[in-house]
Amino acid sequence: MLFFKLTLDGIAGMKKRELNQIMKEAWGKAGVLYHQRMLPKRFTEEGARELHYTGRSSQYQRRKKAVRGHNLPFVWTGTTRDMSRFEDIRPYSVGGQGGVRIVTHTRVLNFNPRLLEEFTSMSAAERREIEQLLQKEIEYGIGRARNRRVVNIRG
Repeated sequence: MLFFKLTLDGIAGMKKRELNQIMKEAWGKAGVLYHQRMLPKRFTEEGARELHYTGRSSQYQRRKKAVRGHNLPFVWTGTTRDMSRFEDIRPYSVGGQGGVRIVTHTRVLNFNPRLLEEFTSMSAAERREIEQLLQKEIEYGIGRARNRRVVNIRG
């Protein structure tokens, strides 16, 4: 009869539950970053240029400027912008894979698929920033966890 004692350290010694918790926390922080720093940019002219929104007709722009006094994207009365300020971030992680759902409560955008696509698009710089945050947070979470598991194998 053979008997082995195997000691697993680091991520190999982690339980799925612990890894899922680390992933959920990391995705939650990514959601907060998006909501606080990236979402408000969608309502600015600079954000429209960075995210390559399709141009609105000159007639629409003139009318909006005359009636509202501005040409901010996704803002007519300001309701959409105000509703998007409510922080509703729902991170999840299952089986070592996760994500985050950020509910913006901007129902008016659901009626126009093109506007919704523009509103939810991300620039390459935003993607990189979120990826870097996720990597940093996951590495920090794994490093902070005390993972040591001893497995006895008999054969």
